[in-house]
Amino acid sequence: MKKIFVDEKENKKLFQHDIKKRFFIFVQNNFPLLFLILAIYFYILSLERCRLDSESECYKLFFPKIGQLLFRCIFSSFLFSLNYILPLIYKSSTTIITFFLTFISQFLLYLADDGTNFQSHGSYNRILLVMMTIIFIIIELITISIILFYKNNNKFFSFLLFGIVFLYLIFIYISKFTSSCDYWQKGLKGSNLDNEKNCKLMIPKTCWLFIFDGILDFSKMIGLDCKTNKENASVEEYYKNAKIIAFPETQLFNFTQRSYRYLQKNVLENMIDISNLDPNEQNEFEVVLDRSNMTSPQIKININKENLLIEQKQKILNSLYDNQPLVDNVLIIFVDAISRPQFKQKLPLVYEWFEKYYENKTSTLESFQFFKYNSPIPNTQLSLGPILSGTHPNKRDIVNRLIYNHFKDKGFITAQGIDFCNALPFNYEHNDTNIFQWENFDYEFFSLFCDPNFTVYGKDLGITQGPYSIYRRCLYGKDAFEYVLEFGDKFWNTYYNQKKFLHLSFIDGHEFTLEAIKYLDKPLRNFLDKNEKSFETKNTAIIFLSDHGLHMNGFGNALNLDDLIIELNLPSLFILLPRYIADSKEGENLKNNENSIISNYDIYNFFQDLAATKQFSKYGDSMFNNLLIQTRLCLRDLTIADHNCRCFYPE
Repeated sequence: MKKIFVDEKENKKLFQHDIKKRFFIFVQNNFPLLFLILAIYFYILSLERCRLDSESECYKLFFPKIGQLLFRCIFSSFLFSLNYILPLIYKSSTTIITFFLTFISQFLLYLADDGTNFQSHGSYNRILLVMMTIIFIIIELITISIILFYKNNNKFFSFLLFGIVFLYLIFIYISKFTSSCDYWQKGLKGSNLDNEKNCKLMIPKTCWLFIFDGILDFSKMIGLDCKTNKENASVEEYYKNAKIIAFPETQLFNFTQRSYRYLQKNVLENMIDISNLDPNEQNEFEVVLDRSNMTSPQIKININKENLLIEQKQKILNSLYDNQPLVDNVLIIFVDAISRPQFKQKLPLVYEWFEKYYENKTSTLESFQFFKYNSPIPNTQLSLGPILSGTHPNKRDIVNRLIYNHFKDKGFITAQGIDFCNALPFNYEHNDTNIFQWENFDYEFFSLFCDPNFTVYGKDLGITQGPYSIYRRCLYGKDAFEYVLEFGDKFWNTYYNQKKFLHLSFIDGHEFTLEAIKYLDKPLRNFLDKNEKSFETKNTAIIFLSDHGLHMNGFGNALNLDDLIIELNLPSLFILLPRYIADSKEGENLKNNENSIISNYDIYNFFQDLAATKQFSKYGDSMFNNLLIQTRLCLRDLTIADHNCRCFYPE
């Protein structure tokens, strides 16, 4: 029987005590449900999204928030994991029911969190949610096992066994940690970064990308093979059951039609059914999808030699008297989001190919490396844009023509291949004419990747399919990059004896594991080997470059892992030049500049020198000049903000 006091204050205290008691009893009996509610709440909080149209503006807005958004997602994973473990500790109807409710909730959240359009990047959250939940469950199971073992066995024996296991793990992994950055300062043929020359490059103490190399290769985990991978997108809405389809020639599109917002729509609307044409007529089209065998569709790439184009280019060449280009052929290989140290780690065969030409005075080619190439910002448009245009993204008082147009002016036949649905290796909008003076290439290859089997229409930022996938990017039985390499090879050999400019772009490093890019290594090396004789005998310059390091790894950035942070602004840059240039004063300066800070504008000006155009950017200098003797400050001389500067002069 409850005690009742006449005193009102005592009754109030008794009432409050009773409420608290009931509350604690409720919490005690239902805390798994509270965990579930909080887990869902924190996960939803982690899904804050960008509603702006500009990628660069979204980047500025969300980069400072990455830490807190990831914390919310990880904490949500921890709460979910507890509900999977609780039935092992507290066997009750509540924990068992909550176990199934937790699984259903996570499954529904995974399905609902699409995250595959420009304004919504939630797919990263759902992958992190699943991964971290599994990791927490493993940690919790190990902890429970240790506690049970300790309780049920002799304490001295338990401590001894745990100590032996702990020392063994330390012995196994300590050497990997202590030597993780040994490769970081290494260059071609055993050369080393020289920090005594020019500016002093920041060096990480622990290289986590090396330590965890290979662990997150999801393609390997699930045994993904593009040869057996089948397309499952619903495409008949666009292909109308046509058996043989020609993709449109995008070099005929105008600036607006080619923009990020409208390109896929325009490609799909301009597909042509060529099923009724004879084979010779079908071969006139550059990219053809043959679906005659629906179980095994085939892509045919045709580079038809245009004699009229050759005549037009020859007239231009005949009109040139002075300022002849330094080379007859230019090949640019652009790989998104791969730093200099990671180039060797992820593309060892390609690295080895450049290495055999390093300081090789008996060859007709010689390669150069650049340890201190400092990107202005880890964003493709703001990094590659200045290389192609020489224009500062925030100082557009002067808008320069893209660099390949200068080679076009000198009679070069130009071509570009990109392994995703984009007219440039980065997004630009239809109204960005204040950034570029646009002119089309003579040949272009990227329309294939607007296929909904590769880029899901309206969901182009998915991370399990398409250009940003954490898996190999498969399409019609091949890796996407294989088609780009095939296009490049056919273009190069169709115009074997003509002056040409070829730009091949690969986005395979643009995903948070940095594992998908490994599958590019052997095919790219095969392409280089196959055309090596042409490179050696046809006065060719080859430039391998990137725009920044791995910037998709929000988890590493949130933890401020020093190698990730430093490498963000240290992309790859390797150059291969004919012997006569390598042995000249310009070649000597390039060699000196291996340990000088290099900016994006220096690369743009270097291309101007190759083209003998001399329309230099007002920023930076040419890499053909001796930059080693210059004191070049990031912000003052190279427009690189101090927080993005990785090379400094000791005070």
